[in-house]
Amino acid sequence: MEYKVNVLAPDDVYKVTFRLGFRVEQRMNLFLKKVVEDLLENGEVAIASRYHISRGELPTGDFKFVIIQEFLSHENDLPVFEQIIMNVYLGVKSITASPQNWFGLDSDSVEIEKVPLVLRPLKNFRLRRIQ
Repeated sequence: MEYKVNVLAPDDVYKVTFRLGFRVEQRMNLFLKKVVEDLLENGEVAIASRYHISRGELPTGDFKFVIIQEFLSHENDLPVFEQIIMNVYLGVKSITASPQNWFGLDSDSVEIEKVPLVLRPLKNFRLRRIQ
């Protein structure tokens, strides 16, 4: 198991890429805490703790994982066949296991953000102003 860290904005945004291998149970919250501990030990990140901690304990901070969930927007101008395909796709996606379970995340650290999926925006329409 390996990971790579790219610094996008120092002290603000870091991108962590994991290479876990085949059949490794994904426990992203534990893996990410380990990465933060390693970054703290190497002096690459400085975290000021708001809580009282003992000297031997490293403050890894609080984590919040955001899962982006798409829904088909009403602003699409799709043919009927493509609408059916997209509705079936999103329906199957909604009844399968959640990404929260895929990545082994605890429910208290997960927030689900819904984002509209716009494939073909409606372009030519008439809207007349009345007085």
